[in-house]
Amino acid sequence: MFSFSVAAGQRVGFDIDRPSGILDSYVRLFDGAGKQLAFNDDGPNPAEPSSQESYLEYTFNTAGTYYLGVSGYPNRSYNSVTGDGDVNGKAGPYTLILTPLDLDDQIAEAISLGAINQTQTRTGESISFGIDVDVFSFSVVAGQRIGFDIDRPSGSLDSYVRLFDSAGNQLASNDDGPMPGEPPSLESYLEYTFSSAGTYYLGVSGYPNRSYNAVTGGDDVSARTGAYTLILNPLDLDDQISEATALGPMTQTLTRSGETISIGTDVDVFSFSVAAGQRIAFDIDRPSGSLNSLLRLFDSNGTQLAVNDDGAAPGESSGVESYAEYTFHADGTYYVGVSGAPNSSYDPVAGDGDVAGSTGAYALALIPIDLDDQISEAIALGPMTRMQVSTSQSINIGMDVDVFSFSVVAGQRIAFDIDRPSGTLNSHLRLFDGNGNQLASNDDGPTPGEGSSVEPYLEYSFGVGGTYYVGVSGSPNSSYDVLSGEGDASGSTGPYALTLSVIPMFQIDLTFSGLTATQRVIFNQAADRWEQIIVGDVPEAVYRGQTVDDILIDASARLIDGPGKILGQASVDARRSGSSLPYHGFMSFDTADMAEMETSGELYDVILHEIGHVLGFGTIWSYLGLLSGAGGPDPRFTGSHATAAYNAVFGVSESSVPVENVAGPGSRDSHWREQVFVNELMSPFVGTPPNPLSRVTAASMLDLGYAVILEAADAYTPPKN
Repeated sequence: MFSFSVAAGQRVGFDIDRPSGILDSYVRLFDGAGKQLAFNDDGPNPAEPSSQESYLEYTFNTAGTYYLGVSGYPNRSYNSVTGDGDVNGKAGPYTLILTPLDLDDQIAEAISLGAINQTQTRTGESISFGIDVDVFSFSVVAGQRIGFDIDRPSGSLDSYVRLFDSAGNQLASNDDGPMPGEPPSLESYLEYTFSSAGTYYLGVSGYPNRSYNAVTGGDDVSARTGAYTLILNPLDLDDQISEATALGPMTQTLTRSGETISIGTDVDVFSFSVAAGQRIAFDIDRPSGSLNSLLRLFDSNGTQLAVNDDGAAPGESSGVESYAEYTFHADGTYYVGVSGAPNSSYDPVAGDGDVAGSTGAYALALIPIDLDDQISEAIALGPMTRMQVSTSQSINIGMDVDVFSFSVVAGQRIAFDIDRPSGTLNSHLRLFDGNGNQLASNDDGPTPGEGSSVEPYLEYSFGVGGTYYVGVSGSPNSSYDVLSGEGDASGSTGPYALTLSVIPMFQIDLTFSGLTATQRVIFNQAADRWEQIIVGDVPEAVYRGQTVDDILIDASARLIDGPGKILGQASVDARRSGSSLPYHGFMSFDTADMAEMETSGELYDVILHEIGHVLGFGTIWSYLGLLSGAGGPDPRFTGSHATAAYNAVFGVSESSVPVENVAGPGSRDSHWREQVFVNELMSPFVGTPPNPLSRVTAASMLDLGYAVILEAADAYTPPKN
């Protein structure tokens, strides 16, 4: 009879070998009360052939002292407490071997943990005796990194961990390496990146039992014992801002193919840099598989800026692929996180807070979106009714193009000038019509009066009125498609100022009869004033064999009706076909009033007034269908530009401009209404200066078909009554 003690859960092998003789052995196992727990007669050791040698294995659920009885068959019913009840059995020498059996100390016996797609924790584990080894199996995907952490809740275990492949080759080991964030101790910690997918094995033992054979379970040495907790933690190497995969500056489309959400809690974070105002599209495509992707966008502090789950990219049908667009108001470095839905609340700074989501392969594309590189997206500069329009912008990335729209009337000539306040921009200018046809282009100017540089300059005369477009890019990005926004090449970058200037092209020629030299000067001053208002060229015409560009006016002084009555008269005798714009007219001034008007300063305003009539004010309204109610109590001018100016100046909301309705035949239906406009230049009666040429009058010339600078009009305040 032999006594021995075991730990709870320990399994022991009891083996009888007979070196010689005829012993037919019999073994019986008892607890402390003499109760038989197990027995064996001729059961062979698993590694031996059948014989009369006994072999027994038993797992003890409770720690304590137990007893093994060895006898000769058939002496198998004796009382283990009193020693009675024996019968005569076989006799002979023997050897007794008690072997602690480790049920999970080999790869073939490993405890399966399955796929490590989330943190797995094994509590209540124990190295129960000195040569105990616990082997665990688990599976990973290629490239996965796992942290193996041993914690001891209590006790004296000095743990040791070893990592094996399926052939039992050791890949890594650790004795006392602390987990990040923990102080040094006798607890083990190990991290490993698996280059190949498959099943691997982790062995846990007590130090110094560190050379056992993971395939056979042999070669153990006695070591420290105690309870432990095993934690297998999937480590995401790029799930934090600090670990982000750098994509660099967004100067062109960037594509990451062959990416994978390997496990449910996997997150891939990518960093990229943008310029202020840049808009980027983030597109996830899955070449195959079942990934239901989720996109999140973060600033450098980890603050979420945008998120998308199943948004389809333009031109794609709805699905589970993600798509997002975002405009960045500040330049800097930003981050995009890719995960599997519903893993949408992870912390991009700490890398925690994951939930298991879908997995699979994907491709990520980051696409710079140029918001104003197409005619349909053009920045509106408005009509060229001002002498100059300027805007300050920047070519932020090599493929950036800024497109601007503006409108002109037929005959306008516009100068396009690029200046760079600083930086290295070598800019390029292109001019387009509404169909995207290039009308002109320029690379390195120069602007008149400036030296040679890389700043472009361009002038163009528009034969047809309408909306046109100017594109600014960095050279050599000169062949982009202004309709689709495609075809860019990377060019230079930097800030710039674009200025569109109206080049005056309208010319009033005067012939004089009966006028003094000083009076002729005043006539020319009045003509110059109208050339500040009307700036666009109109088609040439021929008047009595003389080529006219743009209008010829015969000005004379003669007796009309004596002092203080009719001061001057004007008429049009030649109009262009189609547009009805005059190219010849007459102005006559009463010699009885000339000297007085010259002395009082009224002559300039009277001449300015009469030139307005020769240009078409009141004289061609009916030809153009711009006069309604003529001859009635409320005649109106219906031009849209003049009406808009009238409403703005007078603070009203009417559909037309009131025209003179009570004065004589030379004034009725051809002037602004005196009771409304009073001292405005084109009311019937010119009074003591000033008689301002208002924005309403300038806008009416725009309605007639002239290219006009509205801002060149005089300041005009409507009378209170």
